Amino acid sequence: MPESSTQNFNHLKIHSQYSICEGAVKIDDLQEFSKSNKIKSLALCDTSNLCGALEFAEKISKVGTQPIIGTQINFKYGDCIGLLPLFALNEEGYKRIIKLSSISFLENDELSDPHVDFKELLNYHQFHFLKMMSYQILMLILKIY
Repeated sequence: MPESSTQNFNHLKIHSQYSICEGAVKIDDLQEFSKSNKIKSLALCDTSNLCGALEFAEKISKVGTQPIIGTQINFKYGDCIGLLPLFALNEEGYKRIIKLSSISFLENDELSDPHVDFKELLNYHQFHFLKMMSYQILMLILKIY
């Protein structure tokens, strides 16, 4: 039987109840949705935190869906701040995302939103997500700095 397009589609930016003011989906609901629709993989990408990562990974994997752990982190470039979604490809990637998430809260003053300076991202040049950028784009970014 051919697979439906829903089964082949990977949702990469799911915001759960842990994304304050952005998501209202409960992880139990995601678990049920994944089970009933036979979803192969699903990514959690809450903004500025990984609070739901463990619960998500445990519950989603129980129904045969591959959990993908991620987060959106604010990156500051000059006077501009923008969101960048990060996804862990393995345990090492997960540890690096945890480190950047922690830096975003701990190395800023109390009045600013949690963010990481773009230079900090470049310090983590081993990140797998940088491999997704084309070589030319990465070189352009490095020339700016």
